[in-house]
Amino acid sequence: MLHKGGVMFEAASDWAEENIGPRKYDVRGEWRKFDLMVISPAIGPANDWWRSAPRLTLEHENNDDTHVEVWNLACWQSPLKVLVTYHQDQRVLEHKLRVASEVLTTHAAEVGPSSSEFLFMSAPRTFGSSPQWSSFEWASSAWNDISMAESKP
Repeated sequence: MLHKGGVMFEAASDWAEENIGPRKYDVRGEWRKFDLMVISPAIGPANDWWRSAPRLTLEHENNDDTHVEVWNLACWQSPLKVLVTYHQDQRVLEHKLRVASEVLTTHAAEVGPSSSEFLFMSAPRTFGSSPQWSSFEWASSAWNDISMAESKP
């Protein structure tokens, strides 16, 4: 999912092409403590990665450590932050959203509100040929369900 050719890697590349511009970015998996990161400008031949800045940070949570992953995302600066996770049932999804909300609210109270867009995506742990993603956007100190918006033209 996070390697070159994987769905998240390719989605991040598509996002970067549209929002940053062709060849002006790098997509890095398992890099600088994140599962996936888009940085800009692209790293030059001298491997001068420190001349770039995160533009998208993504954490992929395979277990139930929502607080750890959201805290990591909250502490780094990037215009877009994404958590991808899975849930056993609706109760677990709601718990993960509450935990994420608490982390983001606490972080904002301590360091001030973030100007980053924060997306939360979760799919059931058991699914058929395609997962049914639930998607949320953090806005006005609450999670707004944007799942249905994804299927609208």
